[in-house]
Amino acid sequence: MVTLSRPDRDFRRIYHLARSRFYSYEKAPLFKADWSELVFHHFKVDPEALQVNVPFDLDLFRGSAYCSLVGFKTSRMFVNRLGEWTRWMHHPISHHCFLNVRTYVKHRGEPGIYFIKEYVDSLPAIPAGRCIYGLPYVSASVAFDHRLLWGKAKGAVATRSGESLRYQSNRTASAISRNCECGSLDEFLVERYSAFTCLSRKKRVFRILHEPWEFLDLDTDWLDTSLLEKDFPWFRTAKFAGSGWSAGAFDVKISRPRILR
Repeated sequence: MVTLSRPDRDFRRIYHLARSRFYSYEKAPLFKADWSELVFHHFKVDPEALQVNVPFDLDLFRGSAYCSLVGFKTSRMFVNRLGEWTRWMHHPISHHCFLNVRTYVKHRGEPGIYFIKEYVDSLPAIPAGRCIYGLPYVSASVAFDHRLLWGKAKGAVATRSGESLRYQSNRTASAISRNCECGSLDEFLVERYSAFTCLSRKKRVFRILHEPWEFLDLDTDWLDTSLLEKDFPWFRTAKFAGSGWSAGAFDVKISRPRILR
């Protein structure tokens, strides 16, 4: 189980590094958005099996590779240059649920996330995400209740092939909302502000900026993982490493994509 320990006074250090990197490349974000009701599920995986499907060098924590499933809702997304009043124009692509499958990589010394696949319940969002950012969006039925009412969260993802993913999580008895401890596994897994993609052999990077995450620990029961076992053979030997819940990140700044040579 991932333990979210009490942070030390430097828990914002990665955020400050990310902020400096963001504005060294960008004068202003391309998009802004809110991400809410997030649940993170973490797994320890075989690095050799995973690397075959990842076109960037894996970033390891004490010699181990990890992948994560992250389910959340995005809303209030708009083009920053056009102003917040234009949110209504972006509604078809800005309000939907995701479940992304991601791992952790480095490119020329920059740590980040690599998106392996993203299950999305909005058809209009799929071509936009693929064309602009090279995101590996696929259409799916995605249903979450991550409000943590009565300390519970649940989610279900299904595709036309018939396989599905279903889980139910419960807030642990001792869970306290907190930031990540400096140098911990939690920090390694969630304090990531660069995202790498590769679609049609075209590698891209974009950067995000938001306040450091605050979490509660969750216990999770896996009701069905057939979707992941079908799509990712390496998942069959993955070892569950813990779950966490966050109310969200708001006014998230998202940069334009950059092609990597």
